[in-house]
Amino acid sequence: MRMGSGKMAEAGPIRSRSSAAADLAGERYPGTHRAEIRMESWPYRGARDLRLVQELCARLWSTSSYWHAGGLAWHRCSHADREAEWPTRLWGEPDRLSAWAWLELPGHLMAQLDEVHPELAAQIVDWFEGTATGPDLLATVPDGYEVLTEALRRAGFREREDAPYSLDMRCAPLERSAVEVPAGYAFRPVTRAEVGRRVGLHRAIWSRLADGAHVTSRVTVERFRQVSRTWPFRQDLDLVAVAPDGSFAASCLAWLDPDTRTAELEPVGTHPKHRGRGLATALCVDALQRLGVAGAEDVTVHPRGDPGYPAPRRIYERAGFKVVNRTRIFERLRDESAG
Repeated sequence: MRMGSGKMAEAGPIRSRSSAAADLAGERYPGTHRAEIRMESWPYRGARDLRLVQELCARLWSTSSYWHAGGLAWHRCSHADREAEWPTRLWGEPDRLSAWAWLELPGHLMAQLDEVHPELAAQIVDWFEGTATGPDLLATVPDGYEVLTEALRRAGFREREDAPYSLDMRCAPLERSAVEVPAGYAFRPVTRAEVGRRVGLHRAIWSRLADGAHVTSRVTVERFRQVSRTWPFRQDLDLVAVAPDGSFAASCLAWLDPDTRTAELEPVGTHPKHRGRGLATALCVDALQRLGVAGAEDVTVHPRGDPGYPAPRRIYERAGFKVVNRTRIFERLRDESAG
């Protein structure tokens, strides 16, 4: 899963995640020391909890953010009915989340916490160690998540500098110029009645990656319908490129969070038969323009940043995205001690 930093300059100055979190804590708990706030913890229970996770992402949006409500919705819902493979734990109050941790079995952690509650980092690591089933424990952590990084280091995790990593790339949609659509193709939103064709396109795109690797997508019509029922999905931002013969040739799903006025493009891809024509780049630019009209001020994408899979990064660079952050992988073998 890939699952942004703050708004662009025209949105005004951006505060750090820590200072923003401190202010929010003061507003929420005036005169209360953070240690006095009683935290509950519970396993992920579905759509209501996903909204709590998304609200936390919005609340912590800043220059060193990474996770976005859209990417989380896509990855959670496009893998619906696989909850046993992706155990998830939440910490907070019933109506206000302070941390979440998502484990892709056998042992890959992704997490986010409000650093007003640094004590939760150790609880996340403890849950991770107790829930993972594999001998090799991996954690993906964006740069700037110092509290979680330090908790992992205290538990004996070390950064794997040779591991694949993801980038946080940003673009301001209102800065884009006219879209140059490749000859013979047309761009438009998908209709709900075309869900079968939309899923067929997605499965074809992910049947062979840009580096030639063959994979099998688990996205089905029912799973995509679940995606389309999940906030902040908008039908008018689920875009496709239509080939001269009427078939679908490329897709770009844009997720707009109206509260933060930010968006994420996820997923983006081109059918193997139509690659090399600039369709993905042009479709991203088209999405950027539509997002600008819809009120977005900052758009994020999360391609691989390492040399092992460079094609998506190049697509986004051509569309105008620039790198603002990256993730790092921390690793520990089960037989390694913390000291």
